[in-house]
Amino acid sequence: MKKGISAVIAIVLILMITIALAAMAYVWFTTVFGEISEEAGESAGDVTESMQTRFSIEAAKYNLTNNTVDVSVRNTGTGTVDLTNVAVYIDDISRTVMYVEDLSMDEGENVKLIVDSADDTTGLNIRVSLKNGVPSSGTVS
Repeated sequence: MKKGISAVIAIVLILMITIALAAMAYVWFTTVFGEISEEAGESAGDVTESMQTRFSIEAAKYNLTNNTVDVSVRNTGTGTVDLTNVAVYIDDISRTVMYVEDLSMDEGENVKLIVDSADDTTGLNIRVSLKNGVPSSGTVS
């Protein structure tokens, strides 16, 4: 009598190992592709939100009396623009936003910003940026 496992038991063991490996591969692929799909969905949402939060600088005038720049921005996108985290740069130097007329700007609405400026900024480039929107540029008059 020979010692060892029978052919039937060997086939059953090989099938069980194969099924276990297939199950592990399925779980791994499902997890990986689920994370990739979720990240892609978030990115698409960010792009959509960015497209909706477009705005333009209507006017930027230096106010000699107060040493400020009065900036008028208009929402040209299709959604509401959140001005909570607005940043203003004059010739790529960050400036303090002293006043925002309204922190929320609806479609087509115009909002006034007052920006600190220690010196005359007439003729310099101005850029207004939002947390998640395309920045808008213009020239101080």
